[in-house]
Amino acid sequence: MRITPGIQQTLTAIDADPGLSWTLKRMAEVAGISRSSFAQKFKEQIGTTPRDHLLNVRMRRAEMLMKDGRQQLKMIARLIGYRSVSAFSTAYKRWAGKTPRQHRKLLNRESGSSGSS
Repeated sequence: MRITPGIQQTLTAIDADPGLSWTLKRMAEVAGISRSSFAQKFKEQIGTTPRDHLLNVRMRRAEMLMKDGRQQLKMIARLIGYRSVSAFSTAYKRWAGKTPRQHRKLLNRESGSSGSS
């Protein structure tokens, strides 16, 4: 299925700033359609809900930032839209099966470095 311009605009906006306070209303406004129409079209065209897509974008960005190793977890949490490390850690564990700290330790062992938490 073809991705319509409004949905594509929303995908681009989320990728550009995943840390923004994204709501269904805000996403629909970017797409230029109603919330219910947006949610339905998004699911049809992307294959997942807007919320799940946003979570995946945020967690993939977090992984990238953790791999880089220069950011503390507190800053990573803020950059991807979480107000606290605790909220980020809970979401990340649900998504990845391990906490950000566990993931970072694994990355450090693999690279032989000692990044900060």
